Amino acid sequence: IDIEKESISVVGIGSMNGDVFGNGLLASKEFCLIAGIGHKEIFVDPNPEPNASFNERQRLFKSKDGSWKNYNKKLISEGGGVFQRSDKEIELSTEMKKMFNTTRKNISGEELCKKILTMKVDLLFNGGVGTYVKSSEESNLYLGDKQNEAVRIDASELNARIVCEGGNLGFTQKARIEYALQGGKINLDGIDNAAGVDTSDHEVNIKILLKIITNKGIL
Repeated sequence: IDIEKESISVVGIGSMNGDVFGNGLLASKEFCLIAGIGHKEIFVDPNPEPNASFNERQRLFKSKDGSWKNYNKKLISEGGGVFQRSDKEIELSTEMKKMFNTTRKNISGEELCKKILTMKVDLLFNGGVGTYVKSSEESNLYLGDKQNEAVRIDASELNARIVCEGGNLGFTQKARIEYALQGGKINLDGIDNAAGVDTSDHEVNIKILLKIITNKGIL
């Protein structure tokens, strides 16, 4: 698949105000972002129009606040919307029922996140913070990310063809192995996020060095 010419269905972890997620979701105009899970918000666009959604993502990325709540609701396809992860009850539209292959009328925000993570799509792009996928052998008690525990899934539940980890620690190492053994395509996170997280680490180290040099009066 040539991602510059062919449509790619994507679900993501993050929002456009994040460097990793924001840059990643602007890599191609052919990315059809069906859903995104932010720190507080959930974005759902069942049938996105590629050009319009790309332009809106670009606008958000360049704005002061690129959270999903500021996405132009007029550009979201019928049946979609922006919801809160903390919502106790979200009414599912006909389009969302079809997306998630369910007959349920209402689900919570946390359940909606799980539905998104287990969708059958071309690409799951992790550009956020936190651990969202563990192996079926692992217990949540030992993962150290209590905030995302309620939305975390097992690797055996994943249906995305490919996973790209721009963020750090989105999957446990055992989860990556389990997903790969069932046919999923995934790299070590250090490969996918080298251009983002690793570069940021170097940037921080350079700033520390310059601070030391400045304080000692060398510059």
